Amino acid sequence: MSDSGNQVLIALVLMVNQYLDKHGDEVDSRSISAGEHAIEALASAGLMEVVGNPSGSGAGRTAS
Repeated sequence: MSDSGNQVLIALVLMVNQYLDKHGDEVDSRSISAGEHAIEALASAGLMEVVGNPSGSGAGRTAS
């Protein structure tokens, strides 16, 4: 991955860490579109996996 791609991933990780609700190894996007897109982008890079959430909002789990 390019340096600019790595910088984008780092920014997404920091955003998810700061703004999304954490529950153990899972985060809840709280149905915020930017959070859902961040989780999907991190999942496509292999850093998270998208999981369902009982509240119906998007959620992600750190990749094992």
